Amino acid sequence: RPNKDEDTCYSYWIGGTLRLLQVDDPTVQPRESSSNTVGADALLNHGALCDYVFQCQTQMGGFGKIVGAYPDVLHSFYSLAYLSLSQDHDPDDDEKTKRVVGSLNCTLGIGSNTAALFEPNVP
Repeated sequence: RPNKDEDTCYSYWIGGTLRLLQVDDPTVQPRESSSNTVGADALLNHGALCDYVFQCQTQMGGFGKIVGAYPDVLHSFYSLAYLSLSQDHDPDDDEKTKRVVGSLNCTLGIGSNTAALFEPNVP
C-alpha cells in the first residue's frame, strides 16, 4: 500500500481483494500461469510477498506484523490466509518454496472444505 510500512496482513488484504475481484486487466501484461486470476498474478510479486511473510514467522510459532515483532492471532491468521492464496500463483515455484496450507475461501474467510459445508444452504 502506498505510504504504509510493510505489514504481513496487507499481503492478504491486497491478494485477497484481487482474488475476490478476479482482476483481469487487459492493460497488464500477464505472466504465463495456471491460475484463474492471471491479472492478479501480473500485479503482485507473490514470491517476494511469501518471502516477507516467512521472515515474519517467529520461532515461538505464529507470525508478527513486521520482522522481529512478537506473533499475534490477527497477523498469524492473515499471513496463513495469504500463504494459502499464494500457493497457486507462481508456476516457477520449486520444491523449496512449495507451501502446504489448506485452500481458502476468500468470501467467507474460512477453509474451502468448511465453506463447502455451507453450499447446500446458499440459494
